[in-house]
Amino acid sequence: MLAQDDIYPTSAPPGYEYVLRDEPAFDPAIHLQLEYPEKIWMLSDLGYDEHFISRFASPVAATSPARLLSDEGIAVLEDITRKLQPYIRYDSAGPRVPAALRGTTHRSRFIRDLCLSPDITAFFSDMFQTSLLPHTITHQQGHMNFQPRELSKEVDTWHHDATAFDWVLMVHDPNALQGGRFQIFEGTRQEGWELIRSGKSIPEDRIITPNFPGPGYACYMQGCTVFHRASRLEELGFRSSLVQSYVSRNVKVPDPNRIEWIEISEHGAQDRNYMLERQCAAAEWARHRSWVARHRLNELLAEMPFDATPEQVSQALRHVVGDLNDLIALLQHGPVSRQEAHRLRDALDLAQLA
Repeated sequence: MLAQDDIYPTSAPPGYEYVLRDEPAFDPAIHLQLEYPEKIWMLSDLGYDEHFISRFASPVAATSPARLLSDEGIAVLEDITRKLQPYIRYDSAGPRVPAALRGTTHRSRFIRDLCLSPDITAFFSDMFQTSLLPHTITHQQGHMNFQPRELSKEVDTWHHDATAFDWVLMVHDPNALQGGRFQIFEGTRQEGWELIRSGKSIPEDRIITPNFPGPGYACYMQGCTVFHRASRLEELGFRSSLVQSYVSRNVKVPDPNRIEWIEISEHGAQDRNYMLERQCAAAEWARHRSWVARHRLNELLAEMPFDATPEQVSQALRHVVGDLNDLIALLQHGPVSRQEAHRLRDALDLAQLA
């Protein structure tokens, strides 16, 4: 069993509270049913070259759906999910997810303990050949996507994740609802963005639509490398997925977890749940990058040879403080437009791959 770093707050941020008084305690012996997937896609299967793969913590891209929760576990999670729906953030004018819920681990102890489960963490780590840790940013734990209010909207548009690793768990029964399918592009994220930004569609013959046998099944991904979406619904009905993110303890590679400081829209300013998350953002980001820097410092202390050249020492120190300086500059500059945030994200992607 993996030891977990002592990095998670024991109390909820201001404005949050555990609202479900009668929820059962999470018990892995009762609520988990971890089964290995039938298929695993490597990054090379999606067209990535050796250089790209070397810049990431794992050579694994994604898996086919596999059982994660037992019948008892999914029954509890579905009940909690329905009770959390008053906190959904609806944003039909937004560029991506029209109906989402974040901060679930600050509202449900069951979801919090599920997302921090050492059993799942060890299972995921073994499959992806790298030591993982539930995400250091608590608002990247237990993210939920729901059905939009309009059939014209995709549940989630084509993208790659701003977090390194995650699993996507179906809370609803995918076979009882038309549409809203989780899909993967059989290609690189660069190729996916080029198609989308040029106004073209993702070719149908290159879309992988994993078959989820029912609720409680999850796909595991190195989400920062996998271009994916959740398609439009063909009928209105309950749809919910739970996305739990992770970081890798391999901090020798560039940190793929992205931070975007975006201007608040008029709609966002009127959404209390979004503003609660927003007020935590700077501290959450600082905690994540401090964790990365701490581990890099520990490696520098353990591995720096006495005969290292000044350039080697300088490069090692830049590796430690670069992300911290980047966050300081971002916070001092202030929020930017979504378009500018995406430009900065793309520039960082290119720099890290160079």
